[in-house]
Amino acid sequence: MNADIIKKKNFFLLWQGSLVSFIGSQLHLIASLAWLKSHPEYTSAIPLYLIAASLPIALMGLFGGALVDRGSSRKMVIFGDLISGVLAVLLGALFIFSDLFDKQWLLMALILITIGIGVCQSLHKPATLKLIKLTVTKDELCDGHAWYEFSNRISAPIGHAIGGFFITVVSFGALYLANGLSFIASAWSESKISRSLEQDNKANEQKKLSLKDVFSGIGEILNNPQYSGIKSIILLVFMLNIFVAPIPALMPFLAVDILGMEINWIGYLFFILGLGLFFGVLISSKVYNKKILGFCIEDLQILIMCGAFLLLYAASNSVGVGLGLFLVGMISSSLSIHLTTRLQEMIPVDATGVVMGFIVSMAYICTPLALLGVAIALKLVAPQALTLFFLFSACCLSVYIIIKTVTNRTDWIGRSENVKN
Repeated sequence: MNADIIKKKNFFLLWQGSLVSFIGSQLHLIASLAWLKSHPEYTSAIPLYLIAASLPIALMGLFGGALVDRGSSRKMVIFGDLISGVLAVLLGALFIFSDLFDKQWLLMALILITIGIGVCQSLHKPATLKLIKLTVTKDELCDGHAWYEFSNRISAPIGHAIGGFFITVVSFGALYLANGLSFIASAWSESKISRSLEQDNKANEQKKLSLKDVFSGIGEILNNPQYSGIKSIILLVFMLNIFVAPIPALMPFLAVDILGMEINWIGYLFFILGLGLFFGVLISSKVYNKKILGFCIEDLQILIMCGAFLLLYAASNSVGVGLGLFLVGMISSSLSIHLTTRLQEMIPVDATGVVMGFIVSMAYICTPLALLGVAIALKLVAPQALTLFFLFSACCLSVYIIIKTVTNRTDWIGRSENVKN
Protein backbone atom coordinates (compact mmCIF):
# COMPACT_ATOMS: atom_id res chain seq x y z
CA MET A 1 0.00 0.00 0.00
CA ASN A 2 1.17 3.52 -0.79
CA ALA A 3 1.78 5.36 2.50
CA ASP A 4 1.63 8.76 0.79
CA ILE A 5 -2.13 8.49 0.28
CA ILE A 6 -2.74 8.56 4.02
CA LYS A 7 -1.11 12.01 4.12
CA LYS A 8 -4.01 13.47 2.16
CA LYS A 9 -6.10 15.33 4.72
CA ASN A 10 -9.59 14.44 3.44
CA PHE A 11 -8.76 10.78 2.90
CA PHE A 12 -7.06 10.51 6.30
CA LEU A 13 -10.09 12.01 8.06
CA LEU A 14 -12.36 9.50 6.31
CA TRP A 15 -10.02 6.59 7.02
CA GLN A 16 -9.48 7.61 10.64
CA GLY A 17 -13.22 7.83 11.24
CA SER A 18 -13.79 4.43 9.63
CA LEU A 19 -11.10 2.78 11.77
CA VAL A 20 -12.53 4.15 15.01
CA SER A 21 -16.11 3.13 14.17
CA PHE A 22 -14.98 -0.33 12.98
CA ILE A 23 -13.28 -0.96 16.35
CA GLY A 24 -16.41 0.21 18.16
CA SER A 25 -18.56 -2.15 16.09
CA GLN A 26 -16.37 -5.07 17.20
CA LEU A 27 -16.95 -4.06 20.83
CA HIS A 28 -20.70 -4.09 20.13
CA LEU A 29 -20.40 -7.58 18.63
CA ILE A 30 -18.38 -8.98 21.55
CA ALA A 31 -20.73 -7.47 24.14
CA SER A 32 -23.85 -8.77 22.36
CA LEU A 33 -22.59 -12.31 21.89
CA ALA A 34 -21.27 -12.46 25.47
CA TRP A 35 -24.54 -11.15 26.94
CA LEU A 36 -26.67 -13.57 24.90
CA LYS A 37 -24.38 -16.49 25.76
CA SER A 38 -24.44 -15.58 29.49
CA HIS A 39 -28.22 -16.03 29.50
CA PRO A 40 -28.95 -19.65 28.48
CA GLU A 41 -32.58 -18.82 27.71
CA TYR A 42 -31.39 -16.38 24.99
CA THR A 43 -28.62 -18.47 23.40
CA SER A 44 -30.98 -19.46 20.59
CA ALA A 45 -31.38 -15.74 19.78
CA ILE A 46 -27.74 -15.45 18.63
CA PRO A 47 -28.60 -16.22 14.96
CA LEU A 48 -31.44 -13.68 15.18
CA TYR A 49 -28.99 -11.05 16.42
CA LEU A 50 -26.52 -11.82 13.61
CA ILE A 51 -29.32 -11.58 11.04
CA ALA A 52 -30.46 -8.27 12.59
CA ALA A 53 -26.93 -6.94 12.14
CA SER A 54 -26.57 -7.84 8.45
CA LEU A 55 -30.03 -8.05 6.90
CA PRO A 56 -30.86 -4.28 6.99
CA ILE A 57 -27.70 -3.55 5.00
CA ALA A 58 -28.55 -6.33 2.56
CA LEU A 59 -32.11 -5.07 2.03
CA MET A 60 -31.47 -1.31 2.21
CA GLY A 61 -28.01 -1.05 0.62
CA LEU A 62 -29.33 -0.61 -2.92
CA PHE A 63 -31.85 2.04 -1.88
CA GLY A 64 -29.24 3.74 0.31
CA GLY A 65 -26.78 3.83 -2.58
CA ALA A 66 -29.35 5.55 -4.79
CA LEU A 67 -29.91 8.16 -2.06
CA VAL A 68 -26.15 8.75 -1.94
CA ASP A 69 -26.19 9.70 -5.65
CA ARG A 70 -28.94 12.26 -4.96
CA GLY A 71 -27.32 13.98 -2.02
CA SER A 72 -24.09 14.76 -0.23
CA SER A 73 -21.98 11.71 0.61
CA ARG A 74 -20.17 13.75 3.24
CA LYS A 75 -23.41 14.60 5.06
CA MET A 76 -24.60 11.01 4.87
CA VAL A 77 -21.50 9.51 6.48
CA ILE A 78 -21.62 12.16 9.21
CA PHE A 79 -25.30 11.73 10.04
CA GLY A 80 -25.11 7.94 9.58
CA ASP A 81 -22.39 7.71 12.22
CA LEU A 82 -24.02 10.31 14.45
CA ILE A 83 -27.40 8.55 14.55
CA SER A 84 -25.65 5.18 15.04
CA GLY A 85 -23.73 6.71 17.94
CA VAL A 86 -26.88 8.02 19.62
CA LEU A 87 -28.57 4.62 19.26
CA ALA A 88 -25.54 2.79 20.69
CA VAL A 89 -25.30 5.22 23.63
CA LEU A 90 -29.01 4.67 24.32
CA LEU A 91 -28.43 0.90 24.30
CA GLY A 92 -25.48 1.33 26.67
CA ALA A 93 -27.62 3.35 29.08
CA LEU A 94 -30.33 0.68 29.03
CA PHE A 95 -27.81 -2.02 29.92
CA ILE A 96 -26.11 0.08 32.61
CA PHE A 97 -29.49 0.43 34.31
CA SER A 98 -30.49 -3.14 33.39
CA ASP A 99 -31.81 -3.82 36.90
CA LEU A 100 -34.73 -1.55 36.08
CA PHE A 101 -35.84 -3.58 33.08
CA ASP A 102 -36.94 -7.12 32.38
CA LYS A 103 -34.39 -9.14 30.39
CA GLN A 104 -36.88 -9.58 27.55
CA TRP A 105 -37.05 -5.81 27.10
CA LEU A 106 -33.24 -5.67 26.93
CA LEU A 107 -33.23 -8.39 24.27
CA MET A 108 -35.84 -6.50 22.27
CA ALA A 109 -33.86 -3.26 22.61
CA LEU A 110 -30.67 -5.02 21.49
CA ILE A 111 -32.31 -6.42 18.35
CA LEU A 112 -34.17 -3.22 17.42
CA ILE A 113 -31.19 -0.90 17.99
CA THR A 114 -28.92 -3.27 16.07
CA ILE A 115 -31.40 -3.10 13.18
CA GLY A 116 -31.42 0.71 13.45
CA ILE A 117 -27.64 0.87 13.28
CA GLY A 118 -27.75 -1.49 10.28
CA VAL A 119 -30.16 0.83 8.46
CA CYS A 120 -27.80 3.77 9.10
CA GLN A 121 -24.88 1.75 7.79
CA SER A 122 -26.80 0.90 4.61
CA LEU A 123 -26.40 4.59 3.76
CA HIS A 124 -22.96 4.98 5.30
CA LYS A 125 -21.14 2.21 3.39
CA PRO A 126 -21.94 3.28 -0.22
CA ALA A 127 -21.40 6.93 0.80
CA THR A 128 -17.95 6.05 2.17
CA LEU A 129 -17.02 4.19 -1.02
CA LYS A 130 -18.10 7.21 -3.06
CA LEU A 131 -16.05 9.54 -0.86
CA ILE A 132 -12.96 7.38 -1.39
CA LYS A 133 -13.34 8.04 -5.11
CA LEU A 134 -13.63 11.77 -4.44
CA THR A 135 -10.70 12.04 -2.02
CA VAL A 136 -8.06 10.30 -4.16
CA THR A 137 -6.96 10.43 -7.78
CA LYS A 138 -7.89 7.74 -10.27
CA ASP A 139 -4.41 6.18 -10.05
CA GLU A 140 -4.73 6.00 -6.26
CA LEU A 141 -8.13 4.27 -6.16
CA CYS A 142 -6.71 0.81 -5.48
CA ASP A 143 -4.53 2.16 -2.65
CA GLY A 144 -7.53 4.00 -1.26
CA HIS A 145 -9.63 0.85 -1.12
CA ALA A 146 -6.69 -1.11 0.27
CA TRP A 147 -6.30 1.37 3.16
CA TYR A 148 -10.06 1.28 3.82
CA GLU A 149 -10.03 -2.52 3.82
CA PHE A 150 -6.96 -2.44 6.06
CA SER A 151 -8.89 -0.42 8.66
CA ASN A 152 -11.69 -2.99 8.47
CA ARG A 153 -9.37 -5.99 8.83
CA ILE A 154 -7.16 -4.57 11.58
CA SER A 155 -10.17 -3.45 13.63
CA ALA A 156 -11.26 -7.07 14.23
CA PRO A 157 -8.25 -8.27 16.28
CA ILE A 158 -7.97 -4.89 18.04
CA GLY A 159 -11.67 -4.78 18.89
CA HIS A 160 -11.76 -8.45 19.90
CA ALA A 161 -8.72 -8.03 22.16
CA ILE A 162 -10.12 -4.89 23.83
CA GLY A 163 -13.59 -6.39 24.15
CA GLY A 164 -12.30 -9.73 25.42
CA PHE A 165 -10.29 -7.99 28.15
CA PHE A 166 -12.81 -5.39 29.26
CA ILE A 167 -15.82 -7.73 29.17
CA THR A 168 -14.55 -9.12 32.51
CA VAL A 169 -13.64 -5.68 33.90
CA VAL A 170 -16.56 -3.44 32.96
CA SER A 171 -20.25 -3.99 32.25
CA PHE A 172 -21.87 -4.83 28.93
CA GLY A 173 -23.37 -1.35 28.94
CA ALA A 174 -19.91 0.23 29.07
CA LEU A 175 -18.91 -1.56 25.86
CA TYR A 176 -22.08 -0.37 24.12
CA LEU A 177 -21.30 3.16 25.33
CA ALA A 178 -17.77 2.83 23.93
CA ASN A 179 -19.26 1.82 20.58
CA GLY A 180 -21.57 4.84 20.64
CA LEU A 181 -18.68 7.17 21.42
CA SER A 182 -16.64 5.61 18.60
CA PHE A 183 -19.43 6.43 16.13
CA ILE A 184 -19.64 10.00 17.44
CA ALA A 185 -15.84 10.38 17.21
CA SER A 186 -16.02 9.05 13.65
CA ALA A 187 -18.73 11.60 12.78
CA TRP A 188 -16.52 14.38 14.24
CA SER A 189 -13.57 13.26 12.09
CA GLU A 190 -15.75 13.09 8.97
CA SER A 191 -17.18 16.54 9.67
CA LYS A 192 -13.69 17.96 9.09
CA ILE A 193 -13.69 16.70 5.49
CA SER A 194 -13.74 19.67 3.13
CA ARG A 195 -17.22 20.78 2.06
CA SER A 196 -15.85 21.74 -1.36
CA LEU A 197 -14.94 18.12 -2.07
CA GLU A 198 -18.26 17.50 -3.78
CA GLN A 199 -20.82 19.67 -5.46
CA ASP A 200 -24.25 18.55 -4.30
CA ASN A 201 -26.79 18.07 -7.05
CA LYS A 202 -29.62 20.23 -5.71
CA ALA A 203 -31.99 19.17 -8.48
CA ASN A 204 -31.55 15.53 -7.62
CA GLU A 205 -31.87 16.22 -3.90
CA GLN A 206 -35.34 17.67 -4.46
CA LYS A 207 -36.60 14.67 -6.42
CA LYS A 208 -38.47 11.94 -4.64
CA LEU A 209 -36.83 8.54 -4.84
CA SER A 210 -38.94 5.52 -5.72
CA LEU A 211 -38.03 1.85 -5.92
CA LYS A 212 -38.58 2.06 -9.67
CA ASP A 213 -35.93 4.80 -9.88
CA VAL A 214 -33.44 2.56 -8.10
CA PHE A 215 -33.85 -0.46 -10.37
CA SER A 216 -34.05 1.62 -13.53
CA GLY A 217 -30.77 3.29 -12.55
CA ILE A 218 -29.09 -0.09 -12.06
CA GLY A 219 -30.57 -1.32 -15.35
CA GLU A 220 -29.21 1.66 -17.29
CA ILE A 221 -25.71 1.04 -15.95
CA LEU A 222 -25.75 -2.73 -16.56
CA ASN A 223 -27.14 -2.42 -20.10
CA ASN A 224 -24.90 0.43 -21.21
CA PRO A 225 -22.35 -0.92 -23.78
CA GLN A 226 -19.83 1.59 -22.42
CA TYR A 227 -19.70 -0.45 -19.19
CA SER A 228 -19.65 -3.92 -20.76
CA GLY A 229 -17.33 -5.35 -18.10
CA ILE A 230 -19.58 -4.52 -15.15
CA LYS A 231 -21.78 -7.62 -15.39
CA SER A 232 -18.81 -9.98 -15.18
CA ILE A 233 -17.34 -8.05 -12.25
CA ILE A 234 -20.66 -8.26 -10.40
CA LEU A 235 -20.79 -12.00 -11.15
CA LEU A 236 -17.28 -12.40 -9.71
CA VAL A 237 -18.20 -10.38 -6.63
CA PHE A 238 -21.21 -12.62 -6.07
CA MET A 239 -19.18 -15.83 -6.49
CA LEU A 240 -16.43 -14.50 -4.23
CA ASN A 241 -18.89 -13.73 -1.43
CA ILE A 242 -21.04 -16.84 -1.75
CA PHE A 243 -18.00 -19.16 -1.73
CA VAL A 244 -16.11 -17.45 1.11
CA ALA A 245 -19.05 -16.68 3.42
CA PRO A 246 -19.63 -20.29 4.63
CA ILE A 247 -15.99 -20.89 5.60
CA PRO A 248 -16.32 -19.59 9.22
CA ALA A 249 -19.35 -21.87 9.71
CA LEU A 250 -17.41 -24.82 8.27
CA MET A 251 -14.31 -24.14 10.40
CA PRO A 252 -15.40 -26.24 13.45
CA PHE A 253 -16.08 -29.25 11.20
CA LEU A 254 -12.75 -28.81 9.40
CA ALA A 255 -10.89 -28.80 12.69
CA VAL A 256 -12.75 -31.45 14.70
CA ASP A 257 -14.58 -33.82 12.34
CA ILE A 258 -12.20 -33.83 9.37
CA LEU A 259 -8.73 -33.18 10.80
CA GLY A 260 -9.47 -34.75 14.19
CA MET A 261 -8.03 -31.79 16.11
CA GLU A 262 -8.94 -30.42 19.50
CA ILE A 263 -11.62 -27.72 19.66
CA ASN A 264 -9.04 -24.99 20.42
CA TRP A 265 -7.59 -25.46 16.91
CA ILE A 266 -10.59 -23.59 15.53
CA GLY A 267 -9.00 -20.40 16.83
CA TYR A 268 -5.71 -21.20 15.10
CA LEU A 269 -7.47 -21.85 11.79
CA PHE A 270 -9.31 -18.53 12.10
CA PHE A 271 -5.97 -16.85 12.77
CA ILE A 272 -4.48 -18.34 9.58
CA LEU A 273 -7.51 -17.19 7.56
CA GLY A 274 -7.23 -13.71 9.08
CA LEU A 275 -3.51 -13.61 8.32
CA GLY A 276 -4.30 -14.32 4.68
CA LEU A 277 -6.96 -11.59 4.60
CA PHE A 278 -4.49 -9.10 6.05
CA PHE A 279 -1.69 -10.10 3.66
CA GLY A 280 -4.08 -9.76 0.71
CA VAL A 281 -4.76 -6.14 1.69
CA LEU A 282 -1.02 -5.40 1.82
CA ILE A 283 -0.25 -6.78 -1.65
CA SER A 284 -3.43 -5.71 -3.47
CA SER A 285 -2.21 -2.33 -4.74
CA LYS A 286 1.24 -3.73 -5.60
CA VAL A 287 -0.11 -6.24 -8.12
CA TYR A 288 -3.09 -4.26 -9.43
CA ASN A 289 -3.21 -3.96 -13.24
CA LYS A 290 -0.26 -6.34 -13.58
CA LYS A 291 0.16 -9.29 -15.92
CA ILE A 292 1.96 -12.29 -14.43
CA LEU A 293 2.88 -15.52 -16.26
CA GLY A 294 0.73 -14.38 -19.17
CA PHE A 295 -2.38 -13.98 -17.01
CA CYS A 296 -4.05 -10.75 -16.00
CA ILE A 297 -3.94 -10.53 -12.20
CA GLU A 298 -7.66 -11.21 -11.71
CA ASP A 299 -7.52 -14.44 -13.71
CA LEU A 300 -4.37 -15.56 -11.89
CA GLN A 301 -5.98 -14.89 -8.53
CA ILE A 302 -9.05 -16.95 -9.51
CA LEU A 303 -6.79 -19.85 -10.54
CA ILE A 304 -4.93 -19.65 -7.21
CA MET A 305 -8.26 -19.65 -5.35
CA CYS A 306 -9.31 -22.77 -7.30
CA GLY A 307 -6.13 -24.47 -6.07
CA ALA A 308 -6.82 -23.29 -2.52
CA PHE A 309 -10.34 -24.74 -2.57
CA LEU A 310 -8.96 -28.04 -3.87
CA LEU A 311 -6.48 -28.10 -0.95
CA LEU A 312 -9.37 -27.61 1.46
CA TYR A 313 -11.36 -30.32 -0.33
CA ALA A 314 -8.50 -32.80 0.04
CA ALA A 315 -8.12 -31.80 3.74
CA SER A 316 -5.55 -34.53 4.32
CA ASN A 317 -3.51 -32.71 6.97
CA SER A 318 -3.29 -29.48 8.93
CA VAL A 319 -0.55 -28.05 6.67
CA GLY A 320 -2.70 -28.38 3.54
CA VAL A 321 -5.77 -26.93 5.26
CA GLY A 322 -3.72 -24.08 6.72
CA LEU A 323 -2.21 -23.24 3.34
CA GLY A 324 -5.64 -23.43 1.70
CA LEU A 325 -7.19 -21.08 4.28
CA PHE A 326 -4.30 -18.62 3.96
CA LEU A 327 -4.60 -18.54 0.16
CA VAL A 328 -8.40 -18.18 0.26
CA GLY A 329 -8.07 -15.28 2.70
CA MET A 330 -5.31 -13.58 0.71
CA ILE A 331 -7.02 -13.91 -2.69
CA SER A 332 -10.52 -13.01 -1.48
CA SER A 333 -9.19 -9.85 0.19
CA SER A 334 -6.99 -8.75 -2.71
CA LEU A 335 -9.50 -9.67 -5.43
CA SER A 336 -12.31 -7.85 -3.61
CA ILE A 337 -10.23 -4.65 -3.58
CA HIS A 338 -9.35 -5.06 -7.26
CA LEU A 339 -12.94 -5.60 -8.35
CA THR A 340 -14.20 -2.63 -6.32
CA THR A 341 -11.48 -0.45 -7.84
CA ARG A 342 -12.31 -1.58 -11.38
CA LEU A 343 -15.99 -0.80 -10.84
CA GLN A 344 -15.21 2.70 -9.62
CA GLU A 345 -12.86 3.28 -12.56
CA MET A 346 -15.61 2.36 -14.99
CA ILE A 347 -18.70 4.08 -13.60
CA PRO A 348 -19.32 7.84 -13.45
CA VAL A 349 -19.24 9.58 -10.07
CA ASP A 350 -22.99 10.30 -10.10
CA ALA A 351 -23.73 6.56 -10.40
CA THR A 352 -21.19 5.40 -7.81
CA GLY A 353 -23.68 5.29 -4.95
CA VAL A 354 -26.29 3.08 -6.60
CA VAL A 355 -23.70 0.62 -7.98
CA MET A 356 -21.76 0.43 -4.70
CA GLY A 357 -25.04 0.11 -2.81
CA PHE A 358 -25.94 -2.83 -5.05
CA ILE A 359 -22.55 -4.44 -4.37
CA VAL A 360 -22.87 -3.89 -0.61
CA SER A 361 -26.38 -5.40 -0.61
CA MET A 362 -25.23 -8.40 -2.59
CA ALA A 363 -22.24 -8.98 -0.30
CA TYR A 364 -24.34 -8.85 2.87
CA ILE A 365 -27.14 -11.05 1.55
CA CYS A 366 -24.64 -13.76 0.55
CA THR A 367 -23.80 -14.48 4.19
CA PRO A 368 -27.28 -15.55 5.38
CA LEU A 369 -27.83 -17.45 2.11
CA ALA A 370 -24.55 -19.31 2.47
CA LEU A 371 -25.14 -20.07 6.15
CA LEU A 372 -28.62 -21.34 5.31
CA GLY A 373 -27.01 -23.66 2.78
CA VAL A 374 -24.61 -24.98 5.43
CA ALA A 375 -27.49 -25.55 7.86
CA ILE A 376 -29.43 -27.52 5.23
CA ALA A 377 -26.32 -29.51 4.29
CA LEU A 378 -25.78 -30.51 7.92
CA LYS A 379 -29.25 -32.02 7.95
CA LEU A 380 -28.61 -34.00 4.77
CA VAL A 381 -24.99 -35.19 4.92
CA ALA A 382 -22.34 -36.15 7.45
CA PRO A 383 -19.91 -33.38 8.53
CA GLN A 384 -17.07 -35.13 6.69
CA ALA A 385 -18.93 -34.61 3.40
CA LEU A 386 -19.04 -30.83 3.80
CA THR A 387 -15.68 -30.54 2.01
CA LEU A 388 -17.66 -31.17 -1.20
CA PHE A 389 -18.56 -27.47 -0.93
CA PHE A 390 -14.90 -26.59 -1.62
CA LEU A 391 -14.85 -28.88 -4.67
CA PHE A 392 -18.05 -27.23 -5.95
CA SER A 393 -16.50 -23.76 -5.45
CA ALA A 394 -13.35 -24.74 -7.35
CA CYS A 395 -15.41 -26.17 -10.21
CA CYS A 396 -17.55 -23.01 -10.53
CA LEU A 397 -14.51 -20.73 -10.65
CA SER A 398 -12.82 -23.05 -13.17
CA VAL A 399 -15.90 -22.94 -15.42
CA TYR A 400 -15.78 -19.12 -15.31
CA ILE A 401 -12.13 -19.11 -16.45
CA ILE A 402 -12.77 -21.71 -19.17
CA ILE A 403 -15.76 -19.82 -20.62
CA LYS A 404 -13.85 -16.54 -20.52
CA THR A 405 -10.83 -18.10 -22.25
CA VAL A 406 -12.82 -20.00 -24.91
CA THR A 407 -14.99 -17.01 -25.80
CA ASN A 408 -12.02 -14.62 -25.58
CA ARG A 409 -14.10 -12.20 -23.51
CA THR A 410 -11.36 -9.74 -22.56
CA ASP A 411 -14.02 -7.22 -21.51
CA TRP A 412 -14.94 -9.53 -18.64
CA ILE A 413 -12.18 -8.14 -16.45
CA GLY A 414 -13.04 -4.55 -17.36
CA ARG A 415 -10.56 -2.05 -18.82
CA SER A 416 -8.20 -4.83 -19.84
CA GLU A 417 -6.32 -2.39 -22.03
CA ASN A 418 -4.76 -0.96 -18.88
CA VAL A 419 -3.15 -4.25 -17.85
CA LYS A 420 0.62 -3.92 -17.64
CA ASN A 421 3.32 -6.50 -18.10
